[in-house]
This record gives sequence, C-alpha cells and structure tokens, in this order.
Amino acid sequence: MSTAAVPVGPVGPTAFGIRFVLLIGAVLATSLVLLFTIEAHLPGRAQSALEQVAGCASAFEAGQSAAGDDPVRRRDLAAEQRACLRPVLTAQLAFAGAGLGLLAGVVALGYLTHPRWLVRRGRLRRLSATTSPRTVTDLDELAGVAGLVRPPEWWLAPRRRTTSGQVFGLPGRRYVRLDAGLLLSRVTDPPAFRAVVLHELAHLRNGDVDLTYLTIWVWRAFVAVVAAPTLVLLVHPLLLVDATRWSWRSTILGGGSRTALLVVLLTLTCLVYALRNAVLRGRELHADAVAARLDGPTGGLVRVLASLPPARRLVDRWGTHPSGPDRWHAVRNPAVLLRTRHAELVAVGLPVGVLTTNLNLLFGLRLGVDPILGLGLLGLPVGAVLAVGLTLTVWRSAAHASVAGPDVASGVRRWPGTGQASLWWSGPLVLVGSFLAGALLSVQLRDGGIGPPGSAGPAHRLASMLVLVAGGMLLAAWATAVSRAAYAAGPPPRWALPAILAVAALVGGSAGTVWLTYGLGGIDLRPIPGVAPATGAGPTWYAYLAAIGGGSLDQLHRLVYHPFVLPAAILVWLVPLPLLTRRAGGRPAIRRAVTVGLGGGALATVVGVLLPLAARLALPTEVRRTPPTDQAGAPFAQVLDGVTLMAAVLVVAVVTTVVVAGRGPGRPIVAPLAAMIVAVVAAGGFYTVVTPVQCGIDVWAAGTLPAYCSSLPTAAPLARTTGWVLVQGFVLAVPFLLTVALLPGLRARSARPEANAAERDEPRWARAVRALPVAVTALVAAWLSWQLLPAAYETWLWNTFG
Repeated sequence: MSTAAVPVGPVGPTAFGIRFVLLIGAVLATSLVLLFTIEAHLPGRAQSALEQVAGCASAFEAGQSAAGDDPVRRRDLAAEQRACLRPVLTAQLAFAGAGLGLLAGVVALGYLTHPRWLVRRGRLRRLSATTSPRTVTDLDELAGVAGLVRPPEWWLAPRRRTTSGQVFGLPGRRYVRLDAGLLLSRVTDPPAFRAVVLHELAHLRNGDVDLTYLTIWVWRAFVAVVAAPTLVLLVHPLLLVDATRWSWRSTILGGGSRTALLVVLLTLTCLVYALRNAVLRGRELHADAVAARLDGPTGGLVRVLASLPPARRLVDRWGTHPSGPDRWHAVRNPAVLLRTRHAELVAVGLPVGVLTTNLNLLFGLRLGVDPILGLGLLGLPVGAVLAVGLTLTVWRSAAHASVAGPDVASGVRRWPGTGQASLWWSGPLVLVGSFLAGALLSVQLRDGGIGPPGSAGPAHRLASMLVLVAGGMLLAAWATAVSRAAYAAGPPPRWALPAILAVAALVGGSAGTVWLTYGLGGIDLRPIPGVAPATGAGPTWYAYLAAIGGGSLDQLHRLVYHPFVLPAAILVWLVPLPLLTRRAGGRPAIRRAVTVGLGGGALATVVGVLLPLAARLALPTEVRRTPPTDQAGAPFAQVLDGVTLMAAVLVVAVVTTVVVAGRGPGRPIVAPLAAMIVAVVAAGGFYTVVTPVQCGIDVWAAGTLPAYCSSLPTAAPLARTTGWVLVQGFVLAVPFLLTVALLPGLRARSARPEANAAERDEPRWARAVRALPVAVTALVAAWLSWQLLPAAYETWLWNTFG
C-alpha cells in the first residue's frame, strides 16, 4: 500500500475545496435567475414595470427626434433613459439581494445549530474520562497519532448498530460520534476500529468539517428558499395574485416561456445537487488517503474498504459517499485527489454562462453607465473566472502527473482528451461549450442577449465561439508550459500557484472585457477599411496596400486602449520566468527569445527605413508629395506610416510563431517575451530612426521641412504605437500558433535539452548581464502601460473607440 503523503498546499488544491467553490458559484448563479423569476410574479409588478418601460421608451424616441445628429445630446438622452429605467430595474435587483440574504441566513442558522440537532436526533451520550476512562484514553491517543493538538469530544450513539462514525461541531469544539457497533469492534476487531476512528479524525486533520456542513445546508437552503418556491409558481403562476384562480392552462405546460424556465430550473438544480454530492465524496476520499498514511501499510483500513460493496446503481455512484473500489483506489494512489475531470470545467462554465446573460442589464442600465462600459465591467469577472478555472485544471493535471509518476499516470484509465498532453485543446472546448450552454439556459437571452445590433446571425455567433475557443487554447497551452516548468525540478514554491492564477485572471479579465461587448451577440470579423490615398494618386496596388496598412478589426481598438492589456502582456512572461529558470534548458530558451526579439525589432526598423527608399522607385513624385488640403484622401506620409507599422505587426507575428515552433522548454512562456521586445524596439525605432530618415528623404526631395518633422513625439503616441503593434501581432499570430500546435511534426520538435555544467555553474554576474534585456524590457513596458492610461480612460469611459 502506498504511504506517500497526500498532495496538498503548493502542489495543488484537492478537488474537495475546488468543488465547494464551484458549488457556491452554481448556487449564486441559479438563485439569481430564479429570484428574478419570483420577483416577476409579485402582485402588480409585471404591469407597473411594463408601463414604466413604455414611458421611458416614448420619452427616449421623442428626444432622439429632437436631437438629430448632435452626439452630445444623444449621449445625454441615453443617460436620461438609464435614469428613467433604473427604479424599475433596481427593484428586481433589490428583491434578488434580499432573497440571497435570506438564503445566507438559513445556511448560517443551520450550520450553527447542527451540533445540537445531531445530538438530540441521535440521542447521543458523551463518553468522559469518568464513565469510560480506558476507552477515552485510547481514543485520545489516536487523536495524537492523527496530529491533533486538542482531542475532540467523544459521543456514543447507543441505538446505532453499524460500525461507522461521524464528525461534527463548530470551530473550537469538535465532536466525534461513535456508533455502538463501532465501539464493540474495539474488542472484536481492533485494527478495523483503529482504521475507522483514524478516518474520522482525518476529517478533523483536513479541516473539512465546516465545509461539509456548509455544503449540506447550502443545498437545503437552496431547495427551501429558491427552488421550491419557483417550482410552486411554475405550477400556480397566479398564487401571489389570486390563489383561488388556477387551471391547467396556466401551469408549466400552459406556455413556452414557463416550460423553458422549468428546463432551466431542473438543469441548474441537478448541477447544484451533483456538485453537493461531489463535495461530500471528495472529502471522504481525502480522509481515506490521510487515514491510510496514519494507519500504516499493515493497518486495517484497506480490509475495511475492501469489504464495502461496489456501486450497483448510477445513483449510488453519484451519491454522497464513494463506492468501495473508488475509496480503495484513493488509498492505494493518493494522487487521485489531484486528478482533473472535465466535469469541473462544466461546473465552471455553466453557472458563469447563466450569470453572464442574466446580469448584462445589471452592469449596464442598472448601474447607470454606458452599456458598452457596463458589459466591459461584467467581462472582467467573467473572463477572470473562466481563465482561472482553466488554468487551475491544467495546473492540477501537472501536479497529478508529478505526484503519481509516469508509471501510475500512464496506467490510469482516462477518456480521450483528458490527459495532460491533450488538455490544452479538450479543456477549452468543454469550458466554452458549457459556457455557451449556460448562456442558452438564460431566461433573458431571448429578450435581446448581448452584442451590437444586427450582429447576431449564425455566422457571427460561430465566429464568436471560435474566437473564445482559440483564446482558451492559447491560455491552456501557456498554463501547460508554466505548470511543467514549475514541477520540472521538484515541488514548486508556494508563491507559484497564486501568482500564476493572478496572471491568468488578469489575462482572462482583459480579454473578457473586450469579448463580452460583442461575444454572445456575435463577433463581426470584417475589417475596418484603412486609409485611402489621395484621389487618383498612384497605381491600383498602392490603394490596396494603403487599405491593408491602415485597416484593422474594430474590436482591436478596445484591446489596444485597454488599461490592463500591456500589464498582462508583461506579467504573462515575467512571472513564470523564475519557474522556467529552474528547468533544464530554461535559461538558454530565455536567451534565444531575447536574441530573436532584438533581431525582429531591428528587422522591423530596417524595413521601415527601406520603405521610403523603395517608394521613390515604385511611386511617381506626385503621389509622394503631400496633397493640398482640399484634395480628398490621405497624404503619402500617413499611408507610409500605416504600412511601416503593419510590417512591424507582421514581424511580431512571425517572431512569435518562430519561437513557439522552435526547440526547448517553455516556448509559450518566452514567446510573449520575444513579441514584447519586438514591439518595444520597433515602436522606438519608428520614432527615433524611421521618422527622421523619412523626413530627411522628403527634405532632400522637396527642399522644405515637412510639418511632422518639426516636433518630437511624446510618450503617449509611443505607448499607443507599442500597444497597437503588439496586439495586432498577437492576433495575426493566432492562426499560425494553432497550426503549429495541431501539426504533429512541429510538436515533435519540442525536445527537452539537459542542463550542462556551464549553465549550472554560471556566475552571478553573468546571469545579471544576461537578465539585463529582460529587466529593461519589463521596465520600459511598465512605463508605456502607465503612459497609456489616459487614452484608456478616455476610450472606455467616454466610448470614443477608434
């Protein structure tokens, strides 16, 4: 029997605590949806709400007709409409808040009173040193074996003939119930008695008593406060209006909306029930693993677990206690506590999807802010939760492989796509699918959903889903590289997991802010046309080149001018670098990324210098001259700047792809580092080298000093240029990165070089010199992030997008 320590702490959290958090999230999401429904059935609520909404809509339409094309007046009208609707909408939110408060009160009351209730229901009698001195002494000794500083109080259930026990109690005063049959086995079967008592004491050692009874009462309060009243209202919708009026036509089957709501109720209630049972099963497996380690390889726990019957029905397998074979396997291989399951990703995505579509009005009209800004605020927690759930799943998969070892991990029976090597693509698919399924369960999706008007077609929704899946795959690939680097040289440091999850939350929140403003309504991937050359100037290919150089996706403006994007682009490589240096070949990988990044930035600068020289050979003189003010179209200098920046964007995409497709460990970690170096060097070279060279060529050709040569750029344009090049380069690299990841031939190049003596014995001054470009890049990028904040403020708060 394995006696390895149960992996907890820095190795990775067990499924018990994670599932409890998922349970709370599912209960909150489900309760909000159902409380909104209950509030709509209050007497007179629906009619007054409809009248208020109609009045606000009439006033808004009349104001729009009078405002015409005045943008300031239209903005004021939108604010007046939100203020008009706020009393109606906040009433629903206040009712939901009161319902959640009642739910929390019932949970707290049940938890605080459960010890007294269990003692009275079981008619328990306390075992004391006066009445049973020998028994209490032996039990206290077992508490010391379990590592408890203070032994619990021992209680006997004289009416129970089974050989089991139960732990309960509040912090500072814990109890252990011993059945009469278990106390009898102290004489008839001492090893079995010791094993069962150690199992109960393991619950105290693990600290899962409070979470256990909170889980039980969360479920009971949810059924009593939320689920049951909603079901009653679905059966009798007029109960709160006129209880005597009822007919089968007004029940669940009397309308499609009520039938859909019943489906939502059953689906989410089943999810909450499944999570509740998963929490209770997880704590049993954890206690078995700890008790087996305490009992030793010759103890009686394995024999006791082997005598338990297997699950013969599906209900038994998904009940509150695991089957005998599952518990026996947890004792033989404690690393099973870290094994990842796609069901946990479903438990993350489904409630988040439900909450997202039901809270879009809350973060827009109900907060009294611009709807786009409101959706952006909602996207911060939505994206952060999804990203943290996916990253934690990948991390735990690496922890399981590290603790279990290759022999045990390879012998575990898995479904296709659940191994660590394939979790980077299967995990995002499951997470995104469950998120969209939760969005479809929303009762408000049919009332408008989320997204810009006219962009909710099937093609746009498909594009939105593919963008979300692609982003999830890139995040999962990054998390896989980080977790492997963390476990390559033994257990990771304690700061690693919280820091990595914080970075994932920042990345996910930034992306979620932008995605949600378009997401569920559909993303329009048609690019915005770029600048047009002066009328009739230049050949046809020049017009196409100008349009490509100045065009972009509308959604990219929200990323470029996002206050968190550049900090996230820094931390995504800066935080994992200490973990990567612990892995064999990590430092050479960092040096290669720095070298490639510097070379890419120099290449982008050289291309920017050569473009005006090439333009002199390819374009006539009248095209390259600045057109008069009355001539339609963009001047040549603006077109040249756009093409120069587009060349830098292309270099960022190529460098990112080359680094990911190369050799060595941690390539998804160092690829953003290389891209950041390219963007910083290219933006700096654009203002310090390319622009002066272009000005010199224009002065030499025209004999006059152009206007854009007479002033030096400030920090704000440099920050915007860096963000623009970096964001567009990342987006352009996405299809190339996915191609590299999906092709087996390119994936096979990821060999793991061994650390050589020179790398291990490298002096500190040499390490400091090699780390200098990384430190300079981080400092410059942080300074640029600070300089970009005013533009981000103006963009998001005043809705001045591109």
